[in-house]
Amino acid sequence: MAVIDTENGMRNVIRRAKLDRFEPGATVAGSTFKSTNVQDAIDEVGAAAGGGGGITDAPSDGTTYGRNNAAWVNVAPLNSPTLTGTPAAPTAAPGTNTTQIATTAFVVSAVGTPGVIPENSEIVNYTTVLSDAGKFIFHPSTDNNARTFTIDSNANVAFPVGTVISFVNMINTVTIAIAADTMTLAGTGTTGPRTLAANGTCTALKVDTTSWIISGTNLT
Repeated sequence: MAVIDTENGMRNVIRRAKLDRFEPGATVAGSTFKSTNVQDAIDEVGAAAGGGGGITDAPSDGTTYGRNNAAWVNVAPLNSPTLTGTPAAPTAAPGTNTTQIATTAFVVSAVGTPGVIPENSEIVNYTTVLSDAGKFIFHPSTDNNARTFTIDSNANVAFPVGTVISFVNMINTVTIAIAADTMTLAGTGTTGPRTLAANGTCTALKVDTTSWIISGTNLT
C-alpha cells in the first residue's frame, strides 16, 4: 500500500476527493473505489488521481518506523523509548517540581557543579530569592558601603527545610537580617539580625518552616 509523501500529492488527493465524493464501489479515474478506512482511501485516491510520490508500507518487524523524506527510518516509540545520541528537551524554570524532564542545564542550575558553590555577588541591599538556595551571597571589596542582606520570609519564598545559604563580606559591614521568621545565632541561642564584619563568612541553615540557625566567623 502506497502513501502520499509530498505536499503536492496530498493537495491532489484532497482536491480530487472534494470533486468526486467517494464511496465504496464508486469509480475513480477508471478504477473501482474499495477502501473502507481513511488511510486506505487516501492511498487509493492518491494512486487513482495521480498524486504520486508514494512509498511502500513500513517493514512489519515489530520496530517503530517514521518517515524521513521518502524513506522509512527507525524512531523511538512513545511508550518507554530508548533514546540515542544527544536528545534535547526544554529546560524547566528554577524550582520546578513536576514530572517534567530535567535537563542537565536544570540540574546544574538547581544543585550546581559538585564541589563548587555558586556565587551571587551583590553591591546593593538584597533580599534572597528561591534560586539563592545553596549559593553564597558575596559582598565584594569594590563596594565600600554597609549593606543589608535579608533572608525572605517563608510566606514569600518557601525555601525547603535543609536549605543552606552562605554569606561572604569583603569590606565594611553586612547586616544579615530575616523577614518575619526567626534566625538564631548558633551557640548563644539569641535571635535577630547579625552583623558580618569585613573578611567574615557565615552560613544560615533552614531548620524548620520559619526557623533558621546561623553561624560563622566575624559574625556578631
